[in-house]
Amino acid sequence: MRRVYTFFYPGSPSAAGTLGLWVRSWKNNGWSPVVLTPVYYESHPMLRRLRERVAKLPTVNDRNYEDQCYLRWLAFDTRAPGVFSDFDTINYSLKPEDVPRVPEGDPKIIAISHAGHPNPGLFVANQAGIRSMLHDFLHAEIPRDTIYGRPHTSDMYYFFRRAVRALGVNCCPNVGLDGWRQAPCVHWHNGGILRLGRSPADRPSVIQKLRPVP
Repeated sequence: MRRVYTFFYPGSPSAAGTLGLWVRSWKNNGWSPVVLTPVYYESHPMLRRLRERVAKLPTVNDRNYEDQCYLRWLAFDTRAPGVFSDFDTINYSLKPEDVPRVPEGDPKIIAISHAGHPNPGLFVANQAGIRSMLHDFLHAEIPRDTIYGRPHTSDMYYFFRRAVRALGVNCCPNVGLDGWRQAPCVHWHNGGILRLGRSPADRPSVIQKLRPVP
């Protein structure tokens, strides 16, 4: 059975409920879901360098949340090659045979989820691809943005530079975008939930009300 990995760091009271729906949805479609936690990166040889680098990167988000977004790539590195998913990316009909593989040694990252652009809500990569991201975090020019008048960057901005899109834009859209009610997967992203007039704090109940997991 093909594995799918997610990284879980409980940032809100509803996170565990969302994770339960994630596990169930992927099992329902023939996958073996694996939950990674900070334990998986604690002995990684790049941990100290990455922590020092990330501490210098600007963010408008909670600092600990943003740190985990970068550090999770160390956990991914311990399990690549594989299919990697945010724990709020819910699977409704995507089967293992539907997802392409990346040839060994190829640093390409195949993005399956999108929000008008590829994003790391669901992607495929081998170790060369994961390490290309880690290299960029440490050495590449910082992709800068301004949000609410404050400087900001995130692992997603680095991801934009590396990822190529596959399976079409309607395979795994953010909730609220075109086709999300019929898509094989949906990324129940905070912004999409807010645009629907709902609260991300109620994510599990929002999912089960708007497009439930059997």
